[in-house]
Amino acid sequence: MSRIIAKIKMRKRWWLCYATDFHSLLQLFSLQILHHKNTFSVKDFTIDATLLAAIMGNITTYLLILIQFVNISHRAIKEQRSIFIQNLIKRIHKIG
Repeated sequence: MSRIIAKIKMRKRWWLCYATDFHSLLQLFSLQILHHKNTFSVKDFTIDATLLAAIMGNITTYLLILIQFVNISHRAIKEQRSIFIQNLIKRIHKIG
């Protein structure tokens, strides 16, 4: 049992070192992107960080609006079902 725990501890340490290295690499990469003007152009159409940020912002906005409409439509369907059931129960009581 103690050998298994020692192996797990060693793996955790290895993972932490790997995660720390990955984190530092990611941080260096993000700093490099911030300080360099990276642009790509294809036939007078340039793609840079501002365009990518605008695209991501628009996608996020549209997704949030879509999620809100889905929630509203689910609520409306539930309300229509409950109204239908209430009307059905009233009609059954009138007949019976």
